[in-house]
This record gives sequence, structure tokens and C-alpha cells, in this order.
Amino acid sequence: MLKCPTCDQPMPAIVEVGALRVHSGAHLVSWHGKIISLTDAERSLVKAILTKGSATWQELKEALHPDGDVSTNLLNVVLSRVRRKLKEAKVPYGIQNVRSWGVILVDHDTSLSVRKKPPTHMPAETALHRRH
Repeated sequence: MLKCPTCDQPMPAIVEVGALRVHSGAHLVSWHGKIISLTDAERSLVKAILTKGSATWQELKEALHPDGDVSTNLLNVVLSRVRRKLKEAKVPYGIQNVRSWGVILVDHDTSLSVRKKPPTHMPAETALHRRH
């Protein structure tokens, strides 16, 4: 279990997919116990996506700002930084856009969603298709 860098107390994961975890307390994100350096905005998006394995565009905007008043450009920039940092940390999951809906967390090895079932209001074949 990851320990708090300031008090050395264990920090339980509040959201996790495999070894990718968002921890309570310090609001850290880790992969196999190694901290991934993310900004507050990036951590908010990771938490929103990991909670269900997917997130709508509106849920992502609300993760960045409570009233969801966030430009699409800012959202895309933050998502791009999260994707890059997860790749640099060698996390085998990626964030894939779903047109007119939002994003899903996918396994790079299989190109399949890490969710057990597709999000509501999204066709199953969209959530679980192989990328080309």
C-alpha cells in the first residue's frame, strides 16, 4: 500500500483499475505503487474516468469545474497531458474518445474497454470494439 509522503501513514485507494489507483488523502495517482505526477486537473479527470471506466464529456467538464463551465479546448489539452503521462508511466491503459459521448478506458494490449459492461446510452459495439 502506498504511504503518505508527509506522515508515512498508509493511503488506501479510493478508485482503482488493476494497479492504477487514485489514493485518498493526498489525492495521488499511482501505478504499481509508483506515484504519477499529475496536476489537480489531471487527477480529477483520472478519478472521473476510473470511477466507472468511462465518462461523458459533461462528467469530465464537471470534474474540472463544479458547474461544468470548461471549454472543449481546455478539456482536450488536459486529456492529452493525462494520456501522455500515463504512457510515460508505462500504464497499459489508454483513454479513448467515443464520438459524441465521452471517453472510455481501454487496455492497450487488447484494445478493449476495461469496463465489464458498456456505459448507459452508448451501444455495446462502440464500447467494446477493437481499434484499427
